Amino acid sequence: MASTSPTRLRHTRRVLYAEDSDNDLDYAPSRDDRPSRSQRRPQSYREASDESSLEEPLVSRPEPGRRSSLIRTRFAQQATLPSKPKRRRPTKRKYATRSAKDSISAPWKKRKPNPLNLLQPEKAIAFPLPPSGKIPQWQNLPYEALIIILRHAAYPFYEDRGRSTGSVEWLCAIGRLSRSFQDAATGALLAAPPLYPLWRAKSFLALLRQNEKPRNRIKRLDIEVSELLVGKNAIDLLDLLDCVPNLEQIRLFNNDDNAARFSWSQFIMKKKKWTYPVELFDKFDEANVRLKAFEWNGRLSSPIEVLRIMSAAHTRACFSQIESLTLLNFSFEDKSPELPMAQQLFSTSITALPNLKSLSILSCTLLDEVTTPLLPPTLTSLEIAYNITFLAEYLSAFLISHGAHLTSLTLKHNQSMSLDFLTYLAHWTPRLRHLTLDLSYSDPSAYNEVHPLFEDALPSGSPTWPASLVSIAIKELRQINLSEAEQFFQSLVDMAPQFDSLRHVSIKAIIRDGSWRERAALRNKWISKIERVFLDTSPPRNIASPPALRPQISSSDAATATSDSDAKTSSQGRRSGRLREAVLDRQSQNEDLLRTASRRQLEQRSEADISDGGEGFIHGRCSVVAISMSDQRPAETQLTEKDFLDDEPSDDEDYRDG
Repeated sequence: MASTSPTRLRHTRRVLYAEDSDNDLDYAPSRDDRPSRSQRRPQSYREASDESSLEEPLVSRPEPGRRSSLIRTRFAQQATLPSKPKRRRPTKRKYATRSAKDSISAPWKKRKPNPLNLLQPEKAIAFPLPPSGKIPQWQNLPYEALIIILRHAAYPFYEDRGRSTGSVEWLCAIGRLSRSFQDAATGALLAAPPLYPLWRAKSFLALLRQNEKPRNRIKRLDIEVSELLVGKNAIDLLDLLDCVPNLEQIRLFNNDDNAARFSWSQFIMKKKKWTYPVELFDKFDEANVRLKAFEWNGRLSSPIEVLRIMSAAHTRACFSQIESLTLLNFSFEDKSPELPMAQQLFSTSITALPNLKSLSILSCTLLDEVTTPLLPPTLTSLEIAYNITFLAEYLSAFLISHGAHLTSLTLKHNQSMSLDFLTYLAHWTPRLRHLTLDLSYSDPSAYNEVHPLFEDALPSGSPTWPASLVSIAIKELRQINLSEAEQFFQSLVDMAPQFDSLRHVSIKAIIRDGSWRERAALRNKWISKIERVFLDTSPPRNIASPPALRPQISSSDAATATSDSDAKTSSQGRRSGRLREAVLDRQSQNEDLLRTASRRQLEQRSEADISDGGEGFIHGRCSVVAISMSDQRPAETQLTEKDFLDDEPSDDEDYRDG
């Protein structure tokens, strides 16, 4: 009896220490009531910690490559969080049982709180800005000013492939603020109503049938063909045109037209064929509509069919006042049997528009040495883009005979076109105001197809610039060496005294030879020189000054004005007049000081330029001067240093030192 008693006591004491509640004091040892080995909870030998550490989920062992980042993050959290007094854990705890389903979904249901309050994508960042002066009374602005502001802020309504920008919802919210905002927001929406997707077009058409008031305010229609005009639930285009009697511009497009330079996008419209109906132009003539802008798309049916329709439509009365025309996706093979007929239809269609001023030709290999000289001489704006076969010789042939009236020239992504025409640009286009060149190329159908198909960008020498230029924007200027780059920038500096209207200079050049030291010396010399010559460094005008620079009424001015007004009369109006005069005097003094400071800066710059090389003329009228020179390979998305940095800077000094 004595030998078995200690054994039972030890056995009972061991069971009591392993249980979880006080109700087990009455425990009678029995093998049937003991839990199985698989259901027993394993003992934990962790030290006591606070509640925050107990709530942290268990994480697996970090990988060797991620260990340093985890250490830095953990160190930053410990350094940022305030220390809490540790509380001892009670000796006896209750463990709630969970089902297998709850245990699996627990990491997704309950997540660890964010103690550092880091940036979250759904939370916008608000930067407090100082007051910039007097806030205008927006409700009292005229309708013409408000609609210009709202259209500038809201357009465009859609991004590439029909993705909404949120501007429609924003205009609807703005229109609910006041009556004046409602009229302006409604006008901005009706000027070019958003008709995509299909439910929005049907709702808008039903609204126009019920209410005739907004009909006269619609001037432009942008209609997505594959979604709105093709299919069983498509809208009736003729019914829509009956509700817009004052229509001036219409654009029939496909959402994939923005990616027309990609080869795979040329086959999308084959599943949904659509062609320009003859009833469309009959409706225009019956309603006495005189279009001012139109866009032809060769992908909607076939290029040769659209050219035949275009040639017949341009002789109608509805196209007699066309001023802006866009041709998209008219490409033919070099040995195509349809090419001669297409060239003839193109020339007859263009010459049938006597009032044509602006012409945009996008992704059209039809424009070649035969059709380029046939463009009308009355053009003031010309845009050529995504033409892989277009050469500088074709453009020179047009500019020699038809470039006298040209005021805007835009050339983008023409892979075979050099800049040889710039050598005689001042002589061929004396009225040119806006020059935009983009020498970046992209073709995902083939690897390494971003290089130009010409040897030298300026084979005939340095360029000449028209004196009437207002903006110069050249992106990815390539195929030039160090000496040609110096000649290029020197031509701009030499032309500075004649640039009376130049306000924008943006040039990004890619130097193809030379060491990094030579490129660095070229950057240090010409970037600072062009900024010194062209950049406007005077203080901005007609902009409210910040609070620190805002003229204030000093105590002496107030005392003087108050004593003078009390001596003459006690009228409150005269006292306020004296105060106003004191403020105006102080404002005039500040303006004189600013003019004197800017004049001194210009004089110092002129003296420095004369001492450097004798080129002392300072243009100083450009609000934007952006010059970049490198040898990097161009890309649609240019990565910089900030793309490779962490979201939050590390505070681990030991890690940085090591």
